[in-house]
Amino acid sequence: MMDDRPLEQASFDQTTREASPDPATAAEAAFPWPPGPRLSTLDALGETIRRSLLEPTRFFRAMPVSSPLGPAVVYYLLLAVAGAGITLFWGTVFASFVAPGSFLAVLLGVGDGDFGARLVGFLLSPLSSLVFLGIAALIVHVGLVIFRGAHNGLGATLRALAYTGATQLFVVVPLIGTFAAMAWWFVLAVIGLREVHGTTTGRALAAILAPAIALFVLGVILAGLAALVTLAA
Repeated sequence: MMDDRPLEQASFDQTTREASPDPATAAEAAFPWPPGPRLSTLDALGETIRRSLLEPTRFFRAMPVSSPLGPAVVYYLLLAVAGAGITLFWGTVFASFVAPGSFLAVLLGVGDGDFGARLVGFLLSPLSSLVFLGIAALIVHVGLVIFRGAHNGLGATLRALAYTGATQLFVVVPLIGTFAAMAWWFVLAVIGLREVHGTTTGRALAAILAPAIALFVLGVILAGLAALVTLAA
């Protein structure tokens, strides 16, 4: 039916409308973890790993801030155990070629050369990884509070750090993978905290670096005091 209002007020069926979002695009943009009806567990795991490593800004921006902690922790533990298993494998392979207890032995997972100790370390990896995640999240969140970058709760910080867990798979490449894992974890952690808390890169960076530097200085001081006590004795 023709609209008989003035031309500038007229409305026609042919008027351009805002395009509806493509359902496929919306589905692809959805956060892939925990697994839903669209993806199997393995597919969701692979997609989460891929996006977190290769599209971190988009990934963490899409992360639900107030979702349950369980799925994030489970994801982190899966990758932590996988990384520990890879480290156990390489430690066993290189045990005959590297001097036990050396710095290189530590990087290659050989440790002190005792297979039993390495196996126990692997079996305890879920617990040790969970403790590390909790302590790291608490320390980093305190850093965010100090630098006024914490715009969400501790749970958001823990989720962000949990979803950096895919970097532990880098140890599949001996030696180099360890350094790559540490470097890319740092990058992902900064991006994750920035996006999840809606803060600046500088504040996210400071929240991670400041506690690390403080712990390093404290370690140096304690080592120095221990050396003085030894000399005095």
